[in-house]
Amino acid sequence: MDDKKVTDAAWTLLTSFQEANRIVAEHLMAAQAHNQKLADEFFTEGMEVLRANRQAVAESVAAQERSVEHIQRFFTEGMEILKATQAAAQSLVAAQERTMQYAERFFTHGTEVLVSQTASMRALLEDLERQVNRQREALQTVTPFQGKPVSHLTFFKVMLYERLTPERKAHTLAESVYKVIALVGTSNES
Repeated sequence: MDDKKVTDAAWTLLTSFQEANRIVAEHLMAAQAHNQKLADEFFTEGMEVLRANRQAVAESVAAQERSVEHIQRFFTEGMEILKATQAAAQSLVAAQERTMQYAERFFTHGTEVLVSQTASMRALLEDLERQVNRQREALQTVTPFQGKPVSHLTFFKVMLYERLTPERKAHTLAESVYKVIALVGTSNES
């Protein structure tokens, strides 16, 4: 019995080792399968995360590029608007300067014309006064008053005429000339 006990014990020990090895092997296989599944999930999810991150980065880069384009367009258009505004302002300033030069020339020339007309009118009035004096002297030499009876109205007109200012005399003379011209014109027409 000793042999049988030893053989049975050895056999039990061997089966126990085999069973333990099998259990360890199954456990290792299960752990290996679990680790493989975990590694597969990790890599699969990691790849999905990387794809998602790559997509997010690509969208972020595209958004940055669009932002840069918008900013560049904004500044470009802003500069164009500023240039256009500056050109318009310069045009307005130039127009204002031309207007001021025109107004200055207008008033300068207008003043010169008025001064010239004033001088011309003075010269005309002086010439008319000389002519009136010449006409008065000529009328005095041929006047009907020298020893002849004169109506009071005629005498009064002559005396009143002598007291007039040179300007008024010139005006009165001009009116008389126009009346004579009108009379001559109507007599020629008939």
